[in-house]
Amino acid sequence: MRTTLKAVSVTVALVVCLITGSPAGATTPEVGHFSGEDHLGPLITDLPCLEGKEFVATGSVVFRGTFINSEGVLHFTGIQRTSGTLVPVDGQGPTYVESGNVDKVNFTARDVSAGVQLVQTRVNNDRFLGYVDGKLVASATIRIHEVEHFVGLDTDGDGVPDAFKVSVNNHDFSCPA
Repeated sequence: MRTTLKAVSVTVALVVCLITGSPAGATTPEVGHFSGEDHLGPLITDLPCLEGKEFVATGSVVFRGTFINSEGVLHFTGIQRTSGTLVPVDGQGPTYVESGNVDKVNFTARDVSAGVQLVQTRVNNDRFLGYVDGKLVASATIRIHEVEHFVGLDTDGDGVPDAFKVSVNNHDFSCPA
């Protein structure tokens, strides 16, 4: 979860820089690509369903994305995949293995007569498989499905929507019993 928040923060910072840094009257679109890897660890305490429980985290987050900045329009697409192992610090409970996670963000900002229209969609599908003594325990699996979508209008130029046409924020967690 912490990595996801970091990625969203990076996305917002990139969008603000690109919108404010775009020269007036530019006719050639600016296109960029980025990719990288970040490593997890050493301690994590914000695992959904088990908030506060301490785990030693090992693993990585691989990310890539593209942006297109043209006169009056900015489009950003980013995707990250996380793989990792979380071992309980106190030795009690399952060891969790995160695999197959896909967290994708699409963002478009465009100039309109009333300000800047912002459209963002983020979908995160994740699961943490629980293992005890090397054996998969299906009832310990944590499943996450998050969908965030909004269409908003920023009328005062601060990068934050003032009015929303659509706003969906759905976070479903399937937690162990």
